[in-house]
Formats: sequence, structure tokens, C-alpha cells
Amino acid sequence: MVDFRPIDPADLEALGEVFYEADDDLNVRRGLPKTPRNPMPLLRLFDHIVQGSPHRGWLAERDGRALGFGIAAQRADMTFLSFLFVRPDAQANGLGRALLERAMANSDYRAVCIGAIQPIGAPKPPHIDTFKPYQPPKSQSVYADGAFSPGGEAARQRKQSAAPVGGAFSPEGEAKRRRAQEKAYPHF
Repeated sequence: MVDFRPIDPADLEALGEVFYEADDDLNVRRGLPKTPRNPMPLLRLFDHIVQGSPHRGWLAERDGRALGFGIAAQRADMTFLSFLFVRPDAQANGLGRALLERAMANSDYRAVCIGAIQPIGAPKPPHIDTFKPYQPPKSQSVYADGAFSPGGEAARQRKQSAAPVGGAFSPEGEAKRRRAQEKAYPHF
């Protein structure tokens, strides 16, 4: 049986182990080299995010062994999925979805990193018939300058008005960015 509980500081090293194991597995499957190890900054980052939003950091474990974790950061009413990693031998069993639902529970506005280290969705495993991509109830666009609507709309508009015609924040650039985002992330 898998147990879920909030992450505490004693779990940080286990989170690093899960992160590197899952990331290495993904890189090997893609024919890429393993990610170089630099655990101390990574563990400090985990700790920083969990301390800032303690109710958004969740660990899944079985018999004391960490199987996966999900960490989100909440700022005002925006919740941003920061990390979601599951050990390869525990994947394709709904564990990632369960962690995602806990980390993002009761959030009005949701965001994810567009350039992820590990993909959020994976191809449907042949033995899973009920796999469905995660679809958040609400979402917002995250712009290249880090602003998000509606709160960051004014900052985006200021940059847009100062951008040269045809630039990234021009109407043409904005339309191109939106088309690319919709193609890459049809569920948002």
C-alpha cells in the first residue's frame, strides 16, 4: 500500500534520489546523457519551495521507501507546479496523478513550467486502459516575461507597447506564441 504525506525537511535527500533516478531513466530512454549531479542546490530549492507552501509538498512512499513526490508553489491565488517525479518502477500506476491532485488541490489558477525537465504527460502505456491526461479546471497563460494574466497583464502590455513592431510582444508575435502554446499544450 502506498502512503501519502506532507514533505518534511528529513525527506529532502529522498526527494533528490527520486528526482535523479526518474530523470536518469528518462534521459537513457531518450538517448541522452545523465544529468550531472549537484544535489545541494537542488535540495535547497526543494526546501525553499516546500517551506513557502508547506501544504503543497507531498511524498508517496511504501514501507518507508520514497516512490515519488509533487511540489507546487502558491503565490496569492496562483499555484505553480514546480516538481512532479516518480521512480521508474512506480510509474504508470496513477501515482503521479495522485501526487499532482494533492499538490494542486483547491487552487483557483494553475500554471506549469513550459520547458520541463521531465514531461508532465507520457504516452499511454499499453496495459493502462483508463489513462487520461490531466486537465486543470482553470488555467492562465504565462508570458515570456514571467507575467501571467490577469495580474501580470499590465506588465505584459507595457512590454508589448515598448516592443518593436513584429517583436515577441507584438500582436503578431503574441498570436504566434499562442498558436505554438495551444499546439504543444492542447489541454490548457
